[in-house]
Amino acid sequence: MTAEDFIYDGIQLSSFGLMIGYFDGPSDLDGVDTDSQRTFNNFSLFGGKWQPLSVSTYRDTLRITMSIIRNPCDAETQEDMVISLDEIRQIKRWLNRPEYHELRLVDPEFDGIFWNGSCNVEEVHAKGKCVGFNLTFDTDRPFALGDAVTYSGSVEAGGHVAIDDISDEIGYIYPDVEITLRGGGDFSIHNSMDDRTTLIKNCTSGETITVSKVLVIESSLASHKIMDDFNWKFLRIGNTYDDRINMLTFSNACEYKITYNPIVKAVIA
Repeated sequence: MTAEDFIYDGIQLSSFGLMIGYFDGPSDLDGVDTDSQRTFNNFSLFGGKWQPLSVSTYRDTLRITMSIIRNPCDAETQEDMVISLDEIRQIKRWLNRPEYHELRLVDPEFDGIFWNGSCNVEEVHAKGKCVGFNLTFDTDRPFALGDAVTYSGSVEAGGHVAIDDISDEIGYIYPDVEITLRGGGDFSIHNSMDDRTTLIKNCTSGETITVSKVLVIESSLASHKIMDDFNWKFLRIGNTYDDRINMLTFSNACEYKITYNPIVKAVIA
């Protein structure tokens, strides 16, 4: 990693007069325990002669470690590298949160990429004085995310919208969806990627339907008992190794907004 600065919960490390650094000095060649480590589970056939894959899962969420020190460009003497107790308390209050927030590197190569996490902070002392911190960020996923990608506009009945899934992960994710109907009746969206149809019956012109990435569906009309009229097949955005295009076909005219965060397999090392 060449970055010297990061932003956590909208606050920049350099605003504290600190930078990403190393205490022992990095070697020219480093082995990196990267993100996205899978566990592969197999079952046995023919006395173990063939052990096909049954399922693969991520064994853990991503853990990011780094160190921060006083920026030596701001220090005229060795004593200027010391971090005071007041500064220690500020850093711990900022980074060691009870909830997760966005972590972003200030680096053009990592532009538009972030992790969600919180940090344990270990003080590094020399001759009884704090000279920096070792940080361990625990995150909520085995990988990073990209900034939100949004597709929005109008479509007529039977119209198509092509969505490009730029995720590094093969498979599918659930987007945030907002649909405002321009006609009543049963409404559906068919996705060519997985040959899956999302169906909601008894819709009304002007009704707005929202679906969140955590699979909560709501209607703007209190009179529409949407959970009774939904087939419980949530819209998914997916990709295979050879195909990233999700061709959506809308049964009714509507205004649509579909937003997702692509999975990014990038690691801080």
